[in-house]
Amino acid sequence: MKIKERLQKLYANRNLFIAVCVSLLTILSLGISYSAFFTVKSNSNNQTVATGNLRVSYSGSYFEEVSLSTNDILPLPDREGMLQSKSRIIYVDNLVAAEDNPSTLSTEYFLTIGYDIVNYQKERQEETDKLTPIELIRFAVYDYDAKSQQSTLIMGPLSIADLPIYYLDTEDYRNNRYLILHDTISNSPSDHTKTYQVKVWLSDQATPSASNTYFYVDSAIEAGVLGAEKNYTLKGKVLKADDTVATDAEISFQNGYVQVDAEGGFTVNNIPGGTYNVNIKVGKESYNGNLTIQAGDSLRLTPINSFPAVSSGSIYNYAYANGTTIGQIVQANDLTYPLSDLTFNDATYNLSATYSLTSNQSEISNLTFKLTDAGGFTLTI
Repeated sequence: MKIKERLQKLYANRNLFIAVCVSLLTILSLGISYSAFFTVKSNSNNQTVATGNLRVSYSGSYFEEVSLSTNDILPLPDREGMLQSKSRIIYVDNLVAAEDNPSTLSTEYFLTIGYDIVNYQKERQEETDKLTPIELIRFAVYDYDAKSQQSTLIMGPLSIADLPIYYLDTEDYRNNRYLILHDTISNSPSDHTKTYQVKVWLSDQATPSASNTYFYVDSAIEAGVLGAEKNYTLKGKVLKADDTVATDAEISFQNGYVQVDAEGGFTVNNIPGGTYNVNIKVGKESYNGNLTIQAGDSLRLTPINSFPAVSSGSIYNYAYANGTTIGQIVQANDLTYPLSDLTFNDATYNLSATYSLTSNQSEISNLTFKLTDAGGFTLTI
């Protein structure tokens, strides 16, 4: 009789029993899918830049723990990734000004991001273990006021695949560095520091197929004395698709946004040679493309509309050689990730809004960015 009563009681609570089972199965499934993502506190507390006059220090970490629990590593939509409290604070200090040296040197520097290969090699368990694909690693960068602890978004949300390649390792793409932004720090005793807040998270596009990979990322500053290489001043205007002036536009060459004037004009100073994302915001709309700036014997603007047909090769090599980003190549050609399996075959690959600008002068005027309905722009001079 007791057994019968117990069975009746269990049957009466069957809905609760089923709910508990479903919950356990869900937790187990998530644990299997994402339990092998990891991260580390990937920068030392102090980074001394080899060239230039900068001292770089860090506080906090991208995540609180060295190895992440299941809850910590669940993929996040961009909104939640940007709202998370976990971040890395980066302090950049011009030593010339900090030490009250009478020198007049200002310093330019580049903030880059990429895999933390050193710690990944230490921690991985098997030779077959892989890093989380860069297209699944999202980030956002903020100007940070340490006193008020207030932050202002200056870059992102983007994936690492959306950034130009700053350094290319042709032997091992995992050592590549990707350019987030560049800036100049003055020698003024009252204005010789910059502070950034960097947030990194796993894209909500991640699927269980990306499980059992390692999530190791680090940021670093590279610097040089301002003027050691040619820097450019870019002047021009922004037009809408109907040729009217875009008076409400903001333009960025990965160095912070500049508001155009009443005639749609802009001036951006101290742009080092290199490849940059050009981002133009008009209200809630964003228009993107890539521009490579380099020294030459004359002023010449060259649109790059497609890659030449190639027999084989890595997408990283061709993105770097043609002054574009991996993300743009994928989008323009309807290619699919993962990038580790993506090589070029005997075909021509399309690009959009990709330009090369060579100049024999430091100031380049009369640039005209005309926005297109497709979210890009045409550039003329």
